[in-house]
Amino acid sequence: MGGGGSKDPPPCEYGDWDPLCTASCKPEGHNPPLEQTQEAKEDPERCKPQTRKQDCTRDLPDCEYDCEYTWEEWGECLGTDGLRVDCGGGKRSRKPIWKRKPGKNTVCDVENRAYTEQCTTERCVSDCLWSGWGDWQECPLPCTPQGQTPPKQIRSRSVKTEARGGGKECEGKDVEERTCTPIKVCENTRQFAGMGEEDVYGGGGQMTAAAHVTQPGFALLLAIMLLVLIFHFAAAKMRK
Repeated sequence: MGGGGSKDPPPCEYGDWDPLCTASCKPEGHNPPLEQTQEAKEDPERCKPQTRKQDCTRDLPDCEYDCEYTWEEWGECLGTDGLRVDCGGGKRSRKPIWKRKPGKNTVCDVENRAYTEQCTTERCVSDCLWSGWGDWQECPLPCTPQGQTPPKQIRSRSVKTEARGGGKECEGKDVEERTCTPIKVCENTRQFAGMGEEDVYGGGGQMTAAAHVTQPGFALLLAIMLLVLIFHFAAAKMRK
């Protein structure tokens, strides 16, 4: 005997949740749950789609991130003494400007990048340079002694920059001289009396020292020398 009752419908069969949880780690900050949907495999009129919200990252490890940064401009090239250099080698440095700093769960390669680097490694080459000439010194005598060349005055200069790195050496002298002009011939020895022989002739025959013409000692010395010469010539003539 067959019964006339109806059978219960079979349970609905559903496919996979869509979208699938694909996260492999828990991201930083707020993590909203993932909204998923399940569609019925058959009889969609009877088996309506199911939906749910699932925290797909709840049991996952925290995500690791790369550092995010930009670089400052390079600083000046400095030598070992801390002063700025334009050649011969030095070092310059820079710092990162952080957007994501190194820290927990952050992978950062900045430590392997250059905070400092060599700079201006080309050899320093410079030519020697003279300073400008100084002023002419005053003439050492007020007049030219009779029978002597006119006195001279000098001026000097110094090396402003030494040659380096194979640069050209300075040429020329660091002292130059010229004849004092205009200068007249001394009228008599009293105009430069009072100076010893070394003062007048400077040890080399040229008068170089300043004359202070207030003492008669040198004139007296010349007179004595003249008398000695006259006596010497007179004695020599008598012997002949």
